[in-house]
Amino acid sequence: MSVKTEKEVQYILNLKKEAEDATRDRRMAADELWTLYQNKQDYSKKKDWQSKIFVPKVFMSVEQATAIVKRAVMSPRRLFKLSLKDLKDEEAKKVMPEIENLLKDRLNESNFSQSYAESIKEAFLVGLGVPKLVWEGGLRFVNAATSKTFIDPDWQAGSVEPPKYTIEEKEMDLAELKDMAKTINKEAGRPLFNMKEINSIKEDRRDIEKETEERIRKGLSDHNKTDKRVKILEFWGSIIDKETNTIKKNQLRVVANDKYIIRSQENPFDHKKSPYLPVVVISYPHRGAWGVSLVEPIVKIQYAYNNIINLGIDNLNFSINKMFEYQPSNLINPKSLTHMFPGKMVAKHTSTDAVKEIKTSGLGTDSFMVMDLLQNEIQKGTAITEFLMGTAGKSKTATEAELKTAQAQGLFDTIARDIEANSLAPLIEMAFDLLVQFDDIPSELTGRYKFDVGGLSLLLVRREQTERIQQVMGLALQSETIASMTNIRELYSKYLNLLNLEDVLADEGQGPNQDQQGLINQQAQEQAQKQVSGMSDEEVLAAAEKMGV
Repeated sequence: MSVKTEKEVQYILNLKKEAEDATRDRRMAADELWTLYQNKQDYSKKKDWQSKIFVPKVFMSVEQATAIVKRAVMSPRRLFKLSLKDLKDEEAKKVMPEIENLLKDRLNESNFSQSYAESIKEAFLVGLGVPKLVWEGGLRFVNAATSKTFIDPDWQAGSVEPPKYTIEEKEMDLAELKDMAKTINKEAGRPLFNMKEINSIKEDRRDIEKETEERIRKGLSDHNKTDKRVKILEFWGSIIDKETNTIKKNQLRVVANDKYIIRSQENPFDHKKSPYLPVVVISYPHRGAWGVSLVEPIVKIQYAYNNIINLGIDNLNFSINKMFEYQPSNLINPKSLTHMFPGKMVAKHTSTDAVKEIKTSGLGTDSFMVMDLLQNEIQKGTAITEFLMGTAGKSKTATEAELKTAQAQGLFDTIARDIEANSLAPLIEMAFDLLVQFDDIPSELTGRYKFDVGGLSLLLVRREQTERIQQVMGLALQSETIASMTNIRELYSKYLNLLNLEDVLADEGQGPNQDQQGLINQQAQEQAQKQVSGMSDEEVLAAAEKMGV
């Protein structure tokens, strides 16, 4: 290994340690949150007969929050739209609908919705998600594990500037690495991967402790990988030479087994950005890359809720499976009480009670009151309320439901707008840049469009928006003056988008098809017959003369 290579490897390892040390507490908290997400709690000290129920409050809060985002990203057609940076740019305006449809089609064809939903789920759970966008014959989105991603701790979420560095750690089979490197080199027509360095790798490098942590986090059983493993560090960012104080920006390095640099080049993407776009759904002031988990505030409440449920069930067990006290000297055969069954006769030789039930109290109303209190606090702590999910009971008044729904939507509307501005918009712009680089979109259109993302925040107020559009459309259809001031087609298009029915909107100028036209003609004929049937002969003749018949 050359001195230069050794210095670069050590520099990358030092940066990884810096980021890992800075986020140690967050990673420990994330481990606990993953355990709760798997509906696990330490009940090892409980007896076999005791209840060990886990109520999935953390799990369902994360899943319900993720579902809100996933519903929006599953249909890129209503997620965003293009607009011109220069309103006078007629050339870009002319092809904008075509380019917008192409971009939406490419996102829809890719794994965008599934992968991004996983990243958002992790962000809701632990406070950070790391979507990654690369090109593998087309757009490919990856959800990089936060436990194995190390980001410059000084970087602030939402910052215009990207992190100084991002390092992803992963393991792969040595044979798989060799095959991948040969394939990429062949497709590129040049040696992007250093095959000499890869072929010199002989050792089996794996971190058993981290493998175990990752396995537990994934909820998998204990198992060992059969084939020889290689530890990979993928570095994107700036490399600084401390001796000369020079900086190399936009660098890509791939390090194997903390020793071999198997890929070394400048950022291969024309946009010169890291493919990682960290997403923080709830920011923590001045913390940096790691934000706040949606469910971290309710961790202790989750434990309390589980404990009260289990104590209540234990108490109920005592009430159903009753305890008895007995006096052996009053029984003819005391051992007969060791085998009890309904209807059993017990012989005794005295008139006094030989067996007496021990009275235990059932579940008190206090238990239910506390559980209701904890349930309310869980909803307040996560903002995932029955009103937000549309499951509020009938006992709520319309005014109360409207106010509570607005309160719940308040936090999620803020989260949605942050995700749109700081995550989705940059991610869609990067997808556009990759499509330009790989010839799906003409290069002369680079930098001429803005990406207006609004589908996520719009989804949260869907019912309110549909009611407003219905009111406006009603006014426009009743008044020619208002209709002349309103873009009816655009209004109706938005209405269909809110109802997930945008595909039924005909292209502009297309008009009804043959079947639709026949139905329209039939309805018009029936309407005309109804009008004529109520007219006198003189009125019919007058109408015919007026129409020139």
